[in-house]
Amino acid sequence: MANNAFIQSDAELEAINDILSCIGEIAITEIDGADDNADVANAIRCLRNANREVQSQGWTWNTIESKTLAPNAITKNIKFLDTYLRLMSTSGATIYRRRNGNVYDSSADTEL
Repeated sequence: MANNAFIQSDAELEAINDILSCIGEIAITEIDGADDNADVANAIRCLRNANREVQSQGWTWNTIESKTLAPNAITKNIKFLDTYLRLMSTSGATIYRRRNGNVYDSSADTEL
């Protein structure tokens, strides 16, 4: 369950082990390859979902304003990166979504 959008750190391992201890499971020593166990995989998923939820609130350290995304010269689409939590228009509306790995404008019903 390797996901490049997440940095695997000692803090993440400790948090996963805290979750596992709450359900009576033994601690793991490393994250890579540990998700063969369903309880470990669920703990990792829950932690990463909570992490994404908190970060999506838009803190000053994880928000980039006034950035223009340019389309790929060949495909003419803008790739929606895994590191994006959300994209907003200049008016502040969240009209952009992920579709087929690209940025999708839900108001104009077009892939960008």
